Amino acid sequence: MHPAKMDSAPSDSRGRVESLDGAPRSGGGARPAFRSAIREHPALAAFAASYLIGFLIYGLVDRRPSTMAYVLTVSALVVVVAEVDDRVHLTRVVLWGLGAWGLLHLAGGLVPVGRGVLYNTDLHVPTLHYDRVVHAFGFGVATVAVWEAIRPHLRERLAGRGIAVAAALGGMGLGALNEVAEFGFSHLAKDSNVGGYQNTGWDLVYNTIGCTVAAVWAFRRQGASRSADPLRKPGGEGSIQTVFAERA
Repeated sequence: MHPAKMDSAPSDSRGRVESLDGAPRSGGGARPAFRSAIREHPALAAFAASYLIGFLIYGLVDRRPSTMAYVLTVSALVVVVAEVDDRVHLTRVVLWGLGAWGLLHLAGGLVPVGRGVLYNTDLHVPTLHYDRVVHAFGFGVATVAVWEAIRPHLRERLAGRGIAVAAALGGMGLGALNEVAEFGFSHLAKDSNVGGYQNTGWDLVYNTIGCTVAAVWAFRRQGASRSADPLRKPGGEGSIQTVFAERA
């Protein structure tokens, strides 16, 4: 799966990002963020709920180890993403990418392959395992999420390669935090499927690859969006803005 198309979403004069159908997206208010996320993204919410419930039932019926840990972890992250989206308004491509990452993570930890699980599967390419592909993809998506979170708060003159580097470092930081969590999990769960030093090293390598590719893609996408907008006036209030343009 590759992040192919990012549809630009204009923002109104108050800086709120509009949905693709032109309706302003709510940012906060009295409604809880999770309820707001379900209302704004019903298809994505149904997708996430389906695989969470499906893997929970499958894991309990098949007595797969760590089922509850995996399902509860992904469920908690869904709530976190809903809260982040309520505040910074992530694009749909990022939200669906994060949703797909949750599915890949549950499958990797709970689907048996041979004597292990899908996460341990060798893809018959040097150094390439399912686990590492998921790391590159997932933290690549996280890098674009970091980009979208910080880009609207920077002035025009600060945009460019610097924000791409910052987003990549942010994604890698999240990857490092994940390794700390895996380290703790490996000491709490007997059948955690968490590898040793070599596994951690390769995870970080593939995190770096995914984050770097994603940052370059986001940077190039911003340039393409800006050059394709003939009505855009740098710093002007009448410009056509995208999710990568500064807020009014």
